[in-house]
Amino acid sequence: DREGSITIVGAVSPPGGDFTDPVTSATLSIVQVFWGLDKKLAQRKHFPSINWNISFSKYIRTLEPYFEQNFDPEYGALQQRMREVLQMEDDLQEIVQLVGHF
Repeated sequence: DREGSITIVGAVSPPGGDFTDPVTSATLSIVQVFWGLDKKLAQRKHFPSINWNISFSKYIRTLEPYFEQNFDPEYGALQQRMREVLQMEDDLQEIVQLVGHF
């Protein structure tokens, strides 16, 4: 028996950012992972300009037991907390933009 891995990358730039576009939907159904690039991050010279709040992987639940066993038993809880913190940062930045910054 041989063992290995395979990586599939699909790059799609939907017209107008419409993720319901058939080509985009078909690509997402195959790769099961989405890294959403953010124009605002790129304008601030933040590279890679991946917006973690809209990005996702459908493999997280499948891989969670592996990460918990090999890295940290609280991996799932830590990942959820990280997402909450990133969302809170996004919310606060939006408020700062509305109110203005000092």
